[in-house]
Formats: sequence, structure tokens, C-alpha cells
Amino acid sequence: MTSTLALTTVNGAATVVGDGIFQSLSNASLSISEIATTFRVNRDSAISLSGRVKDYLDVLALAFESETAPPAQSSFHSAMSDFQSTLNEVLQDVEQMQRRGYMLQLLHRDRDAAALKSMEQRMKAAFDVLKVQADLNILEHLAGNSGTRDDLADPLGLDPAEMQRPLRDLPLPPSLFFGRLQETESLVAALQGPSPGYAVILGGPGIGKTSVAVAVIHSPVIISRFGPRRYFVACDAAEGHTSARNIVYSFFGIAAGNRQVAKDELQRTLSADPALLILDNFESAWEDAASRHEAEDLLSSLGSVSTLSIVVTMRGIERPQGLLWTRPLLPPLKPLNDEAALQTFAMLADSSEDDGAVLELLHILDNVPLAVMLMGNMAQYESTHALLRRWDEMKTAMLQRGDGTHRLTSLDVSINASILSPRVEATPGSRILLSILAILPQGLVDSDLPLCASAVADPSRMLSTLLRTSLAFRNASDRISVLAPVREFVLAHYPLSEQASSALYTHYFGLTDVLREGGAILSPEMVAAVSPEVDNIYAVIRHGLGSSSNADRRSAVNAARSMLQFYTVVSVGSVDILPAALAVARDSAFDDIAAELLMIWGSMAWNRGIPGDSKTLWTEALELYQKAGNLRGIVDTTLRLTTYQSPMLACNAAKGVVELAERASPPLPITTVASCYRTVAYSYERAGETLPALVWLEKALHKLRLLPPSMMLADALCRIAYLQWNAGRVPETMATVHEAITLIEALHNDLILARALQLLSTAQYSQGRFTDAATSLVRTVQAHKNAGYPMDAVWASQLLVRAYLGADNDSAATATMLDAKQLVQKHGGEVNMSSQRATIHLLLAQGDLAISRSDLVEARAALGSALVERSRYYATSTIFEHLLTADLAIYDALGQVAQEESNNEDAVVNYVFAAIIGRRFGEQTAVVPSLARLAQVLEDEVSEVLLDAVLLPLHRWRFLPSLAEALLHSASIARRRNDEHRASARAQKALQYFEEIGSKRGCARVEEFKEIIQATYITTP
Repeated sequence: MTSTLALTTVNGAATVVGDGIFQSLSNASLSISEIATTFRVNRDSAISLSGRVKDYLDVLALAFESETAPPAQSSFHSAMSDFQSTLNEVLQDVEQMQRRGYMLQLLHRDRDAAALKSMEQRMKAAFDVLKVQADLNILEHLAGNSGTRDDLADPLGLDPAEMQRPLRDLPLPPSLFFGRLQETESLVAALQGPSPGYAVILGGPGIGKTSVAVAVIHSPVIISRFGPRRYFVACDAAEGHTSARNIVYSFFGIAAGNRQVAKDELQRTLSADPALLILDNFESAWEDAASRHEAEDLLSSLGSVSTLSIVVTMRGIERPQGLLWTRPLLPPLKPLNDEAALQTFAMLADSSEDDGAVLELLHILDNVPLAVMLMGNMAQYESTHALLRRWDEMKTAMLQRGDGTHRLTSLDVSINASILSPRVEATPGSRILLSILAILPQGLVDSDLPLCASAVADPSRMLSTLLRTSLAFRNASDRISVLAPVREFVLAHYPLSEQASSALYTHYFGLTDVLREGGAILSPEMVAAVSPEVDNIYAVIRHGLGSSSNADRRSAVNAARSMLQFYTVVSVGSVDILPAALAVARDSAFDDIAAELLMIWGSMAWNRGIPGDSKTLWTEALELYQKAGNLRGIVDTTLRLTTYQSPMLACNAAKGVVELAERASPPLPITTVASCYRTVAYSYERAGETLPALVWLEKALHKLRLLPPSMMLADALCRIAYLQWNAGRVPETMATVHEAITLIEALHNDLILARALQLLSTAQYSQGRFTDAATSLVRTVQAHKNAGYPMDAVWASQLLVRAYLGADNDSAATATMLDAKQLVQKHGGEVNMSSQRATIHLLLAQGDLAISRSDLVEARAALGSALVERSRYYATSTIFEHLLTADLAIYDALGQVAQEESNNEDAVVNYVFAAIIGRRFGEQTAVVPSLARLAQVLEDEVSEVLLDAVLLPLHRWRFLPSLAEALLHSASIARRRNDEHRASARAQKALQYFEEIGSKRGCARVEEFKEIIQATYITTP
């Protein structure tokens, strides 16, 4: 309705029903319309509601325009009042819905969509009652307003048969139409001007071109402009011998015998009033080169009708000639955005908002509208998890409705129609190129096209065909890509020949060869070059594993090994390829590579907690190495298996391997010999023999310094720093760990960086540098996460909680503990060594927090749970020496709880346990602080002896927190012995150290002690 007519009719209606009422209705309608345009979620539904409300008011305005007095019946006034109340209620509901934040709107998008639909139904019910009560003959009132009656008939659901000139059959409006508002508005704008508009809707198979065209033809604006002169012609039949011209003639009932006569008749039919003609699936008539000229001539002929607007839908991105297309040109349709795809699926399947399988389904469908709708229909009677399982088996073949013989009811039919199109048939190499692209989920960069498609003649020309038909497209990274459903269809129905596959293998396996040569020494440039291609490499590996060529399978298994090693170093990629690669290696008798894969799997099971028994995997690897006579492999696996022996047996076994390695001819690599030395050192370390462990590690370090800087060297430096720390060589520790960190940062390895930073933070914490320790531990937590070890990040988080508590930052400590808890909940579902260790450290963090708050009941509960979890760990693990550090922390914390409870007997037991555990591993830097705390709960005579033993090392290492506590306790003993001078001196020294580390609580305790001393000696005669 034009603005002039609307104003006139509104004034007329106001006269009939009353200025106040109709003005109120108009204001409410305007408010709903304005609010609808601001919706970010369910915007299409909100705009549909506002349009429906406006249509009702337009009908009322037109119906009452010629009335001079309102209907007399009271029922009319009651119905009008009810209609107004309903409208106001809808306005309030819409306002309330929009006031919620974006995240809440997203969360409740399904519920809100249903609510908006319910609002439309409420408005329709109220309008129907009003229409009956007013005894309005709407069609009679509209008879003289042909420009507006069709505008109102469709949205109001009136019978077209009652119209003076019936509409030809049109496709029904799409029942679900989300995410295409911008495209629809652009097309409507191109068609609503005074001059004819010409537009092309382009895109790939199943992308929703027809749906957009149908939505446009049912747009109220389009209905208002063209009324019943809206025509929808399907051109599918033009794929046969019938031309597009004859299809159009037949649609309008024109005999095609005499071409000129038929052409003139068509022009007369279409030229009477403004008309809109949609030619759907026009590529069927245009694509074949033999019929292209005739199809474009038809467009030119139709374009000569001065009152005719034309919309064409076509597969691909190429617009036909024959018309001067209205600008701005509509870009080819893209897949739906995530929100629109989810809305479409949810409205079909009524799925739960927290169903993660829905998001996974939409991801594998690439949000292609036809695929989403077909899958959504299936989800009405089959669970999303079952659909995922079926997808793994059937891929796109499952996506169909009914007999699935039409492009709109079967995704396979839709995709295959594009692949078998004349443009593709005319360039046979394009189909081969499509099969190549279908293997590559990340797409292909232009520079790699000739490398990967050497089996295709003129690959650039073939690529042009795929792009023009929308079988391929350029993604946001400008890579040549294929949508996921098309990829799966092509992989199933147009597999790449082994000859054409060889170029893919040469290119992508060549990248993995570079990784294998680099080993653990990966430059940032190498990582940056390979990382964007990881998914492609994995896909090509999977393709190669299925090859009938023994050589290709071996290359694929080798590539899998390299990518898994890459993953262990930089945490880029995944382990998903491992079982398949190992199965092929075993079946093909690639014993050497199978052994390496078993070694990698065992290491990942040990370090990362992935499923698998390390001992079993390494034992099988050893057998394969022995079968192949691979000495280096025998040495490596034997060293790994020492982890499952007692410390001294492991030490002897490792020394035997050292002799074997040193006598090897030809000599084994220096790194292998260094690994032998390192394993001997680790065995001594497990036995608590720190000094022999240091000797063997320094031998390994000497060997590694002969080579360029490497991760092995960095790891050796970290191990030496730990042993120096345990031996109480604190200055040497700091120098070594800083050297290690500098090297690791240059090599970009988060895993070893986390270990080095964690040791640095331990030293900083022990010396009372709590803020520095917290800074180091924040980096440690992030490094563990970056390296793919979230459970180790929990351990670092527990230490970070302690550091924050030391710095009197309770809020940061609490936040850190909660973050750690979320990590355990997210990644600790499977019970394994990593998750059990993480749970223990999380409970320790909770215990530390409870102690700081003097909540001793909560502290005991958390620490008791940690002991229970530790017992479960010991029951499932054959190697547990490294977890004794957690035991030390648990017993030390339990000692603090007992001390706070004045339960000195219990405190003694726990502190003694902590000291024994520290001594078991030769950790002097752990033993001495435990003994200092033990001294605080012993009788004065024993305590004084123990304090005299620990004060010197605490002072030498500058362990200021422990030193200050020990001095304050020594002052207490002196006070009890009436030694005022010693008590004051020790207290003053303790105060100095508490002030240096910034401990407000410690300073307050000293000041309180000094006041007691002063009061005692003042009152003593």
C-alpha cells in the first residue's frame, strides 16, 4: 500500500472506529515494526509478525474507508476491544523479549521462535472474530483497489478464487526461511521501483536459490506491486529437447506453432500491467552450449516487455546474457550462518538447545540449507546421535525425503545434477579436479594447484568450470574449497584414481618428510608452513592408507608417523590417524614403522593419558625391533620399559643398554647415547640418589652440547636444574633454569617451557617471592594448556593458588581454584593417571584455601579426599614415585591443620611423613622446610636442636617464609626460658623477613609477640 493511500484509509478508519482507538492500534503496530528490525535472534520471525499486524490494520483501514458510522452492534465494539487488547499484549511480549541480552536470546531462540509464531496465531484469531462481528465484506471493499487487494489476500489467507483475476498456481511460501533476510530485501528493492528489475539468484546445489525466489514472490511488497501478475515457471524440463521458450509458451497457454505469432502473443499477455516472471532452474535451458543462444534470446525478448520484471535462478556463479541485470548485483548465495542453520534444524526437529550432536551435524553439513532441512526432517523420528552414526556409514545418501528422485528431495540428486551438467561434461578434467579437491577439507591454495593436479590437463581451465558451476568456491582464506556435503558425495561416487592420487602423495607426503628430517627440532617457520595444511595432510594420509599400492601405503604410514611426532612436539593435529596407520603397518608387514608407531602410542598414553597401555605397546614394539634387528629401536624401547621396573633394577638395565650403545658399530646417534645416560640418571633419581643422578645427567648434557640446540638439550637442562634444586644448590639451580628457559623460548616448545617455569616458580615461592612465583605460574598454566596437557595445568594451578595466598590475594586464589575445577570437569572424564593426578592437586588447592580461611573442617575433608584419590591412583598404577611429591604436600598440609587445631601429636606424625617422603627422593629443599615446621610442634628441648639444624640452610637458600617462622618459634622458646634478649632479637629478625616478603599476617604475629614480651617483663618484679 502506498503511503498516500495508507494515510487516506487510516483517516477514514479513524472516523469510523474512533480516532483514539485506531491511533492506538497504529502506534502499537508501528512499535512492533520498529522493535522487529532490532532483533538479532529470530529477526525473520519478528518481522513476519510485524508484517502480519500491519496487514490486519491495512484491511481494517480499507474496509472502513467508505463507512460513515461504526457498526452499531455491541459485539463489534467488544471484538474491537479484544483485538486492541491482543495487539497491546503482543507489543508487551515483543518488548520484553527484545529487552533480554543477546546471549539470553540465543539461549532461548527456539522458545522465542515458537512464542512469536503463537503471537501471530493470537492476532489472527482476534482479527477473525473482529471480521465476523463487524460483518465486513472485505473483498467487496477492496474491489476498487486492485493494487492493494492482492497485497492483503495472501498474508491474510483469503481464498484466491474470490479474486476478480485469479493467480496462477505459485509454490507455497517456504515454511522455514531463516538467514536470508538481506538477500530477500535486496531482491525486493531491485523489483519494487517504477522500472522493471532484472535479477539472478546464483549458488551451488542445495543452497536455497528456489526458496529465496519463492520468498520474494510472496513478499507483501511484491504482492502489492504485481498483484496476481506474479508467475513462477520451472525450467527443469528444458534439460530434454523442450526449449525454455516452449516451456514459457506452454505456461501461458500459447501455441508455439508459429514462432513470431507466439512471441507477439506472449508480449501482449505480459505487457498489460506490471508483472513479475521467475524462471527457476534456468541453467537447465541455458547450460548446454547448443541451446545457450536460444535461452539468452528468450531473456532478451522478455526484456523488451516494458512492464515485465524478471528473476532467474541458476546454479553456479555465471550470469546469462540477454538482460542488463539490475545493480547492485546479488552475490551468489552462501551457506546459512550458524544461527540460521540451528533455527532451521530446531524448528523441524524440536531438538534440545543443549544437544551437542546438533551442532556436530550442522558442522558436517556445512550449513547447506537443503542438507539441513533434510537432516532436520529425519531428526523428527530419529535421535541426533543415531543420525551421526548413520552419517558415518551412509554420508549424503541418507539425506532424502520420499522416493528422493528430485533435486529438492535428495541431496545426492541435487549434487549429481551439477556434476553431470553440460559445463562439467564439456571439460572432463574438471571432474578429476573435483575429486582431488574433495579429499582436501582445508581447500587448496592456487600455487599448489599445478603440483596436486598434474594428472589434469589445463587445471586452471578445469578450476574455472568448477567455480562457475559452484561445485567449488573460494573460502575466507582464498583457498579453493568444496562444501562438505559435496566432498562426501564426490568421495563416495567419483573416487580419485591411483594415478591421479600420486601427485597428492608427492606434495603432501613431501611436507611430512621435512618434519621427519627436523625431528624434535622444528623451526617456527616449519611449524607455520605445515600447520595450515594439517587437516589436508591427514586426509591425504587416510586416502593413501586405502591404496592398493604397497609403496603408496608405506608412504602414507610413514607420513602418519611424522605427523604424530609433529603432534607430540607442538600439539598441532590429532591422534585420530594412529589406529588406522598402525593397522595398515601391521597388515602390510611394515614392522619397522609399526614399531615406531607403537612407541609413539605408548609415549602418548604415558604423557597425555590417551587410551592405551604403555607397557604393552612398548613391549610389542621391542619384539618388532628385535625381529627387524633394529639396534636403535631395541635401545629406545628397552630404556622406555625401565620405567616399569624398580629403581635399582631400572638403573642396572639402563647401564647395560649404555654398554650396548657405546659399543655399537656403526655408532648410534649421539642423541640415543645421551638418552641412555639420561635414563640411568632418572633411575637414580627415582631411588632418591641425587648426586649419582646429577653425574649421569651431566654426561648426557656433555653429549648434547656437541649438537645444535635442541629440545633434548633443553630437557636435560631442566632435569639438571631439578636435581640441583633437590640437592640444595639453589644458586646453581637458578642459573641452569634461566639458561633452559632462554633456550626453550627460542625453540618454541610449550611442554618443556611449562616444566622449567614450574621449577622457577617453586624456587621463587620458597624464597617468599610470591608475586614473581604467581607470574611464572600463570605462564606455566597457559604453557601446559598450549602443549595439550590440561591436567598438568591443574597441578600448576594448585601451586598458583598457594602463591596467591602467600601474596594475600585470596580472590585470585579462589578464581584460580575454580578455573582448575572447570579444567578437571571438562577434560578429566576418563579415569587415568593424568585425571587422577589432576584431581589430587585440585583437592590440595581446596585444602590450601580452606586453611587460609581457618576452615579446618573443610581443609581436613579436602585433604582426606586427596588421600583417598591417591590410594586409587596407587591401585591402578605400577609406577608412582613421581606422585610422592603430592603425598609430601598432602601430609605437610595436614600437619598445618593439626597445628592450627593445637593437636601437636597429629601434627608431628604428618610433618614426619612429609620429611620422610622428601628424604626418600633426596629433596633437601623439601625436607628442611618440613623439619622447620616439625620443630614448631615438638617439646622445646627437641625443637631447639632441630631449629639449630635447619636455620643455617634456610638462611643460605634464602627460604625467607620458613626462616621467619622458624625464628619466631625460636623466639617463643627463648621467651619461655625468660631469655628476653634472645627472644627480642629472634623476633626482630623474623619481623625483618616477614616485611621483606610482604607478609602482613606474619608481621602482625610478630608485633603481637613483641607486645607480649614487653608486657611480661614490665610486670615481672
